[in-house]
Amino acid sequence: MNLVGNQVTELQHVNVTNHDLLIERVSGATVMNHRFASVIDPGKPIHLLGLAKVFTDLSFLNSIGGVAFAATADPNADWEIVDLTYDGTRADGQRLQLQVRAKGAGDVRTVQASIPDWLLAPLARFAASPEFSCFTYFGELSDQAEERKVRASEGHILNYHSAFTHTLLGLRLMQLDLLLLYPDSAHIVEQKGRVLLGTGEEAPDVRGNGRHLSAVQQYLSAEGQRGNRFQSYVVCDQGQRITWSVLNGRLVLTGDPVWYCWRYKPGVAGRFQEVQKEVNVYANEQLRREFERNSTMTESEQHLRFSALFDAEASRRMIQAMPEFTEALSVRIRAEQGINPLVYNAAAQTMRIAAFFRRVKSDQPAAWRKFSETMASLKPSPACETPTVLLLPAKYRHGLVVPVQE
Repeated sequence: MNLVGNQVTELQHVNVTNHDLLIERVSGATVMNHRFASVIDPGKPIHLLGLAKVFTDLSFLNSIGGVAFAATADPNADWEIVDLTYDGTRADGQRLQLQVRAKGAGDVRTVQASIPDWLLAPLARFAASPEFSCFTYFGELSDQAEERKVRASEGHILNYHSAFTHTLLGLRLMQLDLLLLYPDSAHIVEQKGRVLLGTGEEAPDVRGNGRHLSAVQQYLSAEGQRGNRFQSYVVCDQGQRITWSVLNGRLVLTGDPVWYCWRYKPGVAGRFQEVQKEVNVYANEQLRREFERNSTMTESEQHLRFSALFDAEASRRMIQAMPEFTEALSVRIRAEQGINPLVYNAAAQTMRIAAFFRRVKSDQPAAWRKFSETMASLKPSPACETPTVLLLPAKYRHGLVVPVQE
């Protein structure tokens, strides 16, 4: 689209539906076989622009429909970070060490950070990037013909942040987003017939996980009968505090993820296209006013600004947050050991470690750059592939979880 003179571009969002609202996506991946369903190789997944939006923007939370962690750990009242180092000669899980100083004391101490490489490497890369999105269930493929075939088969395209592509942590975060949706969530994703485990993980208790999943589903069913029905959720750190401290010479991180639930406002479901047209008009009018004050806006800047205006206004008109239900559901999931402890613990570690690394990046940028360069070439084990397309059995395509039978 070419701009003429100082003319503002007329823009619009199109094809917003009631199940795919303003979806923003992150980098994708490839294929593997796992317990959930059939997975096919659809060709190269799409790699889109990184997301740098403020995570607390309601439109971002409502649109990604996946997993996203954006917080920075709180400063510590007693300690300050001096440096962090990686020693590859030490045992896995003992290779990261921090140098900290007690505030006002002056002495530098070495603190052990017990983070295995399968978590350490991808989370360092994730924290180094400006993006907050980890995974989305509503992805895209670079091959549009293949994408149309997948969607015609009622398949789902899975996209990942590039830091999690072909990593065990990427598999855990993919399964995290599906945790409430399918009965196979009690299992762990397999590759070539074997369960993949990282350092510090133990084989899952599938039967116990099934009981936890059934308990959460019974809770959701009861809440639904009371009118607490949600449209979707984002597993995230919205409104949560992540803290770091030192105890007995070791780094201690706290904080738990939440299932941020939302639904459409009353009366919206039958008016999607109408509301979309109204918001298009609103966003273009706002953009024109801003363009009058700053006629040097480029075409790219106009598109970005229009998207921001459209997303914010569409969310305001269409989205209803459910803070009380979000808290209650998240507490219930924690009480049920996160449904699947391997998946839940990986999510909690992702949230905490990424937030701590952002704190280091903020407080000690030179030390962070040196550490980040070391992590860029680290290839942790086990090696694995992350799936791109999920094809579900017909009985799971149009509903939530069927309770697991003993």
